[in-house]
Amino acid sequence: MKIPLIIIILLGIITYYFISKSKSVDLADYKETTGIILSSNIYQEGIETNVRSTSSGLSQRTIHKRWKLTISYSYIIDGKTFIGIDSIMAGSGVFGKIMGKPTKEELFDRLITSQSLMKVSLYYKILTPDNSILK
Repeated sequence: MKIPLIIIILLGIITYYFISKSKSVDLADYKETTGIILSSNIYQEGIETNVRSTSSGLSQRTIHKRWKLTISYSYIIDGKTFIGIDSIMAGSGVFGKIMGKPTKEELFDRLITSQSLMKVSLYYKILTPDNSILK
């Protein structure tokens, strides 16, 4: 059965729309402040997948290594100190670009930038200030 190309393109556009919409954060409930970077680290993380063949019943275990950047930071709200951790995993190929993931090189650039900055801008949730995201 052949699927017309226009249907595949439309499905791709719809998928991209919903993925990009799900990544956005509504900042109406957040307030901006500054914090201090405590540490930043980049490393490779292995993601294990098991694939089982339906015809032979055999399974194959594969480990994909992806680069991951972790930045920990602290910030003070109403005299109380909070700790936040932001983790970003690099993407690869077309799927990584569709998902809006940074490349390995972009992660290393962010690592260098985070190590050179003492202060960082972030948003924290007004009702639950321990919930924060880096700007």
